[in-house]
Amino acid sequence: MDTSPGIPGAASTLNAYHWQPGWGWIEAQFQNGALIRLAFADAPSLADPSLPSVIPAPASLRELLDAYFSGRPIAARDALQRLPIRLQGTPFQKRVWAALTEIPYGKTTQYGLLAQRLGSAPRAVGQACKANPVAILVPCHRVLAATGLGGYGGLRSGPAWSRKEALLHLEGAL
Repeated sequence: MDTSPGIPGAASTLNAYHWQPGWGWIEAQFQNGALIRLAFADAPSLADPSLPSVIPAPASLRELLDAYFSGRPIAARDALQRLPIRLQGTPFQKRVWAALTEIPYGKTTQYGLLAQRLGSAPRAVGQACKANPVAILVPCHRVLAATGLGGYGGLRSGPAWSRKEALLHLEGAL
């Protein structure tokens, strides 16, 4: 699922972008021009002081997220083709993340159904969703438990969990 260009042996550059599009802070990290992390945050991360602070994110990412948060459907596969993304994880996690991109905007599936399709267990799928480094564009929020929303980011309550519900309402899936 690596859609990014890479130059073997080239020096690595890491850039972080933080902005607040109305849904709270979002942090995007790019390595060598490829998106490696997209996450909601309570505030901009200051974990690495060498990274730039609040600066504009690349236009392609801003356009995708502006469209999404305005309620316009974006297809995950289309987004992944417009924006270079490098997902780092286990082979199983990458299989789950690839399957997540096939869930259409405004639709949901269940952990159990996705696990059955991948020949795995629902809990393993849930753990891969929890480890998803690229929120929204790899739409783990579209996976539900058999008995309700399930978790989000490993939580079953609080602001992060409420965000899952809000994203699904935005998409018209709830």
